[in-house]
Amino acid sequence: MKLLNQGAEAQIFLLEEEEKILKKRLQKSYRHPLLDAKIIKKRTQMEFTLLKKLQSTLFVPKLYSKSLSEITMEYIPGVSLKEYLLLQEKQLDIREIAAKVSQIIKTTHDQNIIHGDLTCMNILYHSSSKKFIMIDFGLGCISRKEEDKAVDLYVFKKSLDPLILNEFWDEFIRNYSDEKVLNRLLIVENRGRKM
Repeated sequence: MKLLNQGAEAQIFLLEEEEKILKKRLQKSYRHPLLDAKIIKKRTQMEFTLLKKLQSTLFVPKLYSKSLSEITMEYIPGVSLKEYLLLQEKQLDIREIAAKVSQIIKTTHDQNIIHGDLTCMNILYHSSSKKFIMIDFGLGCISRKEEDKAVDLYVFKKSLDPLILNEFWDEFIRNYSDEKVLNRLLIVENRGRKM
């Protein structure tokens, strides 16, 4: 096993011989052990459930197994959307990328799936398939609320590079096309400015 990534919530290991990854949730010493175990179990189960639900409509990693604190899934090599945009610089059609990413997020929200940490680092570009893929649903949940979907969009917008923000965002919201969520996003953004 090779450590690929160390986050605040989990470690990601590459199981090299099998082209799989193992996502292992970390224990938090500041939480009571019983509460910690309950949170880890709940988040692991929720992430597994969300990925399973998305498999019929989006390109997401295949799931292999789950325990109380671990998920084994398909390894999909790629670069983050942030890295992809930086690497490609002026050769990219920013609007085309924005439209594709918008459709992925809209499809997710149409199924009432909230990512919970929707940043440019949690969307990968898979060069073999030429597709974008959302990863790390570890803080995700199921919600019908426009507020939750709007907060997802707000976090995503804040993660975009300022140099491409306007061009990307104009095309993104044109393709997202859910007026209720976009109207709620304006309220969320105004709230964010006051903080």
